Amino acid sequence: MIPRVSPIKIIQSGRKPITENQAGWLVIESFEPRVDYEVGLVDLSHRPKALVQGSSVQELGLALPGQALWTGEAWVGRISREEAVILDLNGPMDQVWPRQEHNDMTDGWALLGVFGRHAADVMARLVSVDVERPEINGPVILTTKCHGMNIQIVNPKGKPPGYLLACERSYGQSLYNLCLHVGHKLGLITVGVNQLKEWLMEIGLMRVREAQP
Repeated sequence: MIPRVSPIKIIQSGRKPITENQAGWLVIESFEPRVDYEVGLVDLSHRPKALVQGSSVQELGLALPGQALWTGEAWVGRISREEAVILDLNGPMDQVWPRQEHNDMTDGWALLGVFGRHAADVMARLVSVDVERPEINGPVILTTKCHGMNIQIVNPKGKPPGYLLACERSYGQSLYNLCLHVGHKLGLITVGVNQLKEWLMEIGLMRVREAQP
């Protein structure tokens, strides 16, 4: 299997990463010793991602730009009349997209998760826009600038809060470093994908038997 490399080099802070090979990606599942955290930061760049364009956007079940929904495996967000994003968190790693309008971005985008009690405070320091989008009922997606980088943010509006941040692969390390910088005093640390699954279960989006390795 051809090795695939995340664009993000993880800062371990003395903890040992527990890894697993998933479809050629070396994925950090957790760190030892496990420590408590106020905000978790996880690299999800290995997960399948797609940019949907054209007529296929109308079939995703999202009436308006800014709306997002959870399918049980992925977040789907409509960013404009003609474009939508799919960020798969729990489906098969060898994802086969159904149509040509689904442009695979798995290797083209970096993806981070920021979640935990003070995650909203981290986001307030990252971007100047209101990531809650109170005018939209339910989960939202927005495209904005973060220190000169174009990023897409999915906000499930869960409690505790959490967010997905996607950007071009070449900006992945910069976005990760920036999250560490602004979140340091808020108790943010790097965690593994197992901690993300725990958060998804906590906000009711995943059950134990549904969690993929």
